[in-house]
Amino acid sequence: MLIISGMEDKHTPPKETQRMFDMAHEPKELWLVEGKGHVDFSKVLGKVYEERILEFLEEWME
Repeated sequence: MLIISGMEDKHTPPKETQRMFDMAHEPKELWLVEGKGHVDFSKVLGKVYEERILEFLEEWME
């Protein structure tokens, strides 16, 4: 599970995101994006978002 959240997210604050991550089973990864809120990360982060998703999938999907 890859959990992505903005550090400035008012809907799902980082503390709540961390709690969800802690409860998740492996494999898991948490990506807290500095300076971003509850946004469409693919539009905001572009290629960085795409690369991070692909790296996670390549590592765990065999």
